[in-house]
Amino acid sequence: MNESIGALHRAFALTPCEARLALHLVTGETLRSAAAELHVSYETARTQLKSIFSKTGTSRQAELVGLIVTAFPVFLKAGAVFG
Repeated sequence: MNESIGALHRAFALTPCEARLALHLVTGETLRSAAAELHVSYETARTQLKSIFSKTGTSRQAELVGLIVTAFPVFLKAGAVFG
């Protein structure tokens, strides 16, 4: 996962926490589920998501996921996001 986090940091200036959240969303998790997996409150995850939207120029989760998988098609491979 460190390579994926680094790639998102370089491409979009995401913090490690923001990158981890984005990666969870790319796998199809809901924001609530991702927050639980990352051991942060739902409100913290919402704040991070708003920051991710700002940094990536997106405004919806589906748009964000589309941007990431288009920019990094390797994330589509099984296990590539967290492998």
